[in-house]
Amino acid sequence: MPKIRYTLTQEEESEETIMMSGRIVKDILGYRTVIEAEWGWVPAQTIAKLSAWIRTGKFLEAEYQDLDGMVKRKAFKFSQPEPEVFTYQNDGTAVWHKVKLKMTAQEVASND
Repeated sequence: MPKIRYTLTQEEESEETIMMSGRIVKDILGYRTVIEAEWGWVPAQTIAKLSAWIRTGKFLEAEYQDLDGMVKRKAFKFSQPEPEVFTYQNDGTAVWHKVKLKMTAQEVASND
C-alpha cells in the first residue's frame, strides 16, 4: 500500500460588503474542511477511474481524522488528481508517483 500524507485545514466562507462610508464589513458564514492529500504512488488505472468519477461532479463520503482527534465522515468535492511522475513497476504495472488531490467539504460548519 502506498504511503499517504495529508493536511487538514479550514477554508473560510464569508461575504463582504462595502458600506457607503467606504468601510468594508465582512460577515463570516462558517468554515469548510479542506483536505490536501499526497500518495507516494497510485496505479494509472485508479487515476483514470478517479478522474472520470470526479468529472461527474458528485460528492463522495470520506472518513478522516479531524483536528480534535476524532474520526469524522463528511461529503467532499474532489479536485482532479495532480500526478507528477509516470513509471512502470517491476511487474509492468503503470503507476503515477507523488499524486496530489484536494478535497473540499460540502458542508459549511457554523462560526460558533
